[in-house]
Amino acid sequence: MLRSAENVGPYRLNQSVIGQTAYDAYLFQDADDWCTLDRLELLLEEAEKSCADWVGTQELMYQRHNVEAFCYPKDVNESFKIRFHYQFCHPSSLVSRDLVSRLGGYSAGLRFSGDFEFFTRAVFSGRTVNLDRYCYFRRIRKGSLLTSAESGLASAARRQVDGEITQRALENMDRFLRGRPLRLQPLRPAEPVALEHVAGPPLRDPAQ
Repeated sequence: MLRSAENVGPYRLNQSVIGQTAYDAYLFQDADDWCTLDRLELLLEEAEKSCADWVGTQELMYQRHNVEAFCYPKDVNESFKIRFHYQFCHPSSLVSRDLVSRLGGYSAGLRFSGDFEFFTRAVFSGRTVNLDRYCYFRRIRKGSLLTSAESGLASAARRQVDGEITQRALENMDRFLRGRPLRLQPLRPAEPVALEHVAGPPLRDPAQ
């Protein structure tokens, strides 16, 4: 367990952990969600079977008294070519260190929509797939990044950031179709944040 003295958002934290370790892959899990007991096992099996760099699962979203099932395409790369759409559940996923390194990491300067931004670059740089199993259960709660007035889907700040991300993704799609070099560097990079070790075994240093 690690702790940051600053509130810097999830993507800068994710990138700081990845940058300070040397593991082959990283598993995500939001604190207010839950998953099936076999999620990691299934993700690893699928990554090996399909030679994927990034693997996600189907999700059930719980909001007040409603439950909504989200069904994502199994072959995300092919589906993205047909329709520009965020077809992935980031917190359900397992990502390879190699893919993160090739892309220069997460856009650590973004406090929200960093998963969407990473997705729009990853589909051009590696193989991304989804399991055909519902292994992740997302809880939508009041005051989260997704629902708050400052950063929620309807907020002006979110619309502005998502507009920038979408514009660059569409430019990259045009470049891809024309055979031109793509712009795959993070939209808003940031320096890593200091992490305090609270409990558990120490993380493996990249130099070791």
